[in-house]
Parts: sequence; structure tokens; C-alpha cells
Amino acid sequence: MTAAFVVLVLLTATSQVAYALPSPIQFQRSIPFSVFNTTSATVYTADKPISPPFEIDIVNQLTYNSTGTKAAGVKFQDATTGSMNALEIKTYNNKAIDILWTDKTTGSTTKIGGMAGEEQQSFPKEIIIENQGSSLSIKLADGTVIIDSFVLPSNFKILAVSAFGNEASVASDGFITVYVGGLSPTKMVSVSVNVMVPLLTAIVTIGIVFTLFSKLKNKI
Repeated sequence: MTAAFVVLVLLTATSQVAYALPSPIQFQRSIPFSVFNTTSATVYTADKPISPPFEIDIVNQLTYNSTGTKAAGVKFQDATTGSMNALEIKTYNNKAIDILWTDKTTGSTTKIGGMAGEEQQSFPKEIIIENQGSSLSIKLADGTVIIDSFVLPSNFKILAVSAFGNEASVASDGFITVYVGGLSPTKMVSVSVNVMVPLLTAIVTIGIVFTLFSKLKNKI
């Protein structure tokens, strides 16, 4: 076992897997700031229903107006109109986040999670949602967890995405880009790497011991 191999194993064990967008991407839309300057929702229909498991990325590049409490809302729906199940994400100009769920059966909308503005050091530019089929998790790109596991209907599909503001003049520039698609294979690799770390550590240790014995044998 060479020193180069040991270094390679160390790098593999300690490297962080970079975040990747959903794969394959089945829905992508950049929503301009003007859409969020009205409380009337603009609805974008998916080419076909997106079934779980799926991943959603919300990349927020809005320039918010600073006065008042401004919120940009993005809702993921299993219908375009009428009764629906829907997941709604609101991001505020003060860095706060609200997560809401609308239940098709009851017609009620409930806040299921979120973060206060003072809980965050910087504006949450990227929100990641993973729907495994029976539950979903929501986190920020830095790994901060907003919702660990929320049980939802296993047949929840995305047929449409709507966007709106909580009032007029939410933003003055920019856009929010929404990506929906399959769970990223890179994340699956990341899980595998994490599982293998103890094994890789053992291999590194054996390699170091082997190298030391080889050097002692040469001296003898």
C-alpha cells in the first residue's frame, strides 16, 4: 500500500460532496419580481404530474423592498384550481421563513414550520425540499434543518407551481428560480460516502502500520 493510496483514501473520506440540483429536472421556472408584487397568484403548470420521490430547489435572488414586512410566496400544488393539497413556502425581507400546508380534505391551511429572521445570520437564498414519498424534509443549503420529517399524503404530486406576494411592492428587482425533479444522485453518493468513512479510516490505519513495518524491515 503506497503513501499515494493512503492520501487518496484520506481525501475521499474527508471531502464534502457538493450540493447538486434535482436530477433529472422535470420543472424549471425563473419567476420575475413583478409576479411577487401582487397578491393574485400566477400559476405555472408542469408538463406532466411530478410524482414522489422528488426534490425541490428554491433559489431566491429577489431584491426586496425594505419597508414593512414583505413576503414572496411559492406554492406547490396537486391541482391548478379548486380543492388541492399544497405546500407553500414564504420568504420574508427580514430573513424569516414560513412553511404552510393546505389540506385538500379540510380545505384548511396550517403553518407546519419555519424560521424567525433573528435565527439566521444571512438571507436564505436557497431552500431545499426532499419528498421521499410519505414524508418530506426542508433545509437550507448550509444544512440548517427547518423541517425534519412532515408526514404527507403518499399520492401528493406536483401539477402546478404558483407565485404571489403578501402585498403590493414586495420586490424591486430580481427573481426566484424553482427547480423540481428527481432526488439528486450526488446526495445518494454522499450518503454512501458517509457510511463508508469508518471502513476507509480502518484502511488508512492499516496502510500507515504497513508502511511503518516496511521501513523497520528495511532498516533491519
